[in-house]
Parts: sequence; structure tokens; C-alpha cells
Amino acid sequence: MLKKDEKFANFKSSKFMNFVGSDLFFNMLLGFFALMILATGTFLTYLYGKNTWWKEDHPISRKTSPDIVIKFNPSVAPKTVSNFMSKIESGYFDGLKFHRAEDWVVQGGDPLSRDNDPTNDGTGGGDIPTEISEEKFVRGSVGVARGPNKAISNDSQFFIVKNDTSDFLNGEYTYFGQVIAGMDLVDNIKVGDVIKKIEKIDDKTVRIYLLKDGETLTKETA
Repeated sequence: MLKKDEKFANFKSSKFMNFVGSDLFFNMLLGFFALMILATGTFLTYLYGKNTWWKEDHPISRKTSPDIVIKFNPSVAPKTVSNFMSKIESGYFDGLKFHRAEDWVVQGGDPLSRDNDPTNDGTGGGDIPTEISEEKFVRGSVGVARGPNKAISNDSQFFIVKNDTSDFLNGEYTYFGQVIAGMDLVDNIKVGDVIKKIEKIDDKTVRIYLLKDGETLTKETA
């Protein structure tokens, strides 16, 4: 007669070991690790809530920039990116001002800000359909201003978020880009600061030159 320990040993060496060596066990083990990886990724996304699409290898993002560099995301806002890129190439933004500067955001691009009357700044620009996406607004995110009608956004006024606590913008405003260099300049933008020029670097990247103190906006500087 087998003793208790011998029975247990025989059980381990037969049924249990056969199960461990089976395809079913192997697939269950793979499934477990896959779930762990998925859960870890989901947790980190929830914890940090930051976009990563713009963190692709980019030479400008790895060095300090003397200007503001923005990378557009046409995959989530193709009409918006196309509209702003067309305006940039035509020189539309040259000489316009930032008419809003708060602790969490700066906003500019109003064509009415070109003159010396600040009372109407923030009221100009045309219409463009809002393009809502699942992208989250974080520090450096670039969005489009709009009025009370969520479906219609402004076709020239853009804003840049200065902190990571702007969740109320998610799913409400068009997100179309991210600052990849020059956020120190964005942090110091004041109401009335002039956009000297926005220059196209490539199909997805632009550079904003701000008018420096004491500098006059002329055809040469623009």
C-alpha cells in the first residue's frame, strides 16, 4: 500500500506535471502575462494622462530652442492642421498678438489684434468645424478657441496649455498639436506680445518667432 507522501508524489509526477507541460497551461501563462502588461499600461496611462505621439525622435525636441516649436497632429485634426498650415504659409499670423495670458493658458492668432486697439481682440476670425478626439490636453498642448457652439471653432485663434490640470478641455475643444520646444517662452508670454512670424519646418512642424523687446515689426523682421 502506498503511503500518503508517495500518493502525493505520484499525483505531482502525473496529472499535475502533465498539466504544467500542456499547451493549455502554456496558453494560460501567456494570457496572464498579457493581461499584466495591459493592466500596467492602462494604469500608467491613467496615472500620467499624457500624450506620447509627439515624443517621436525629433532633432529639435532634444535641444533648447530659442523659439517655440509646435508639432501638429493631422491624424486627429486633419482639417484644422491643413487650415492652420495654409495660413502659416501665407504669412497670415505675422504681426498678430497674444491677447490672452493666464496662469494656465495663452491664446493668440486673432486677426483683429493686428491693430493697436485691444478692445476687440479675441472677437475676430472665421469658422471651422470642431474636430473632437480622444487626445488629452496637457502642458504644451495646442488647441483651437471656440464660442458657445461646440460644433464650430475659430479658424485662426489658437491656445497653448501651460499645465497638466486642464481636463475640462478634453472632448470639448479641437486638439491639434504639441509644443516640443520653447515652453519656457510660452510660460513668459504676456498680453500684447507679438508673433513676428510662424515658419513651416516640415509638413507637421512649425516654429513661432516672437517679437523681441525693442524690436520693431517690419517686412525684414517678418
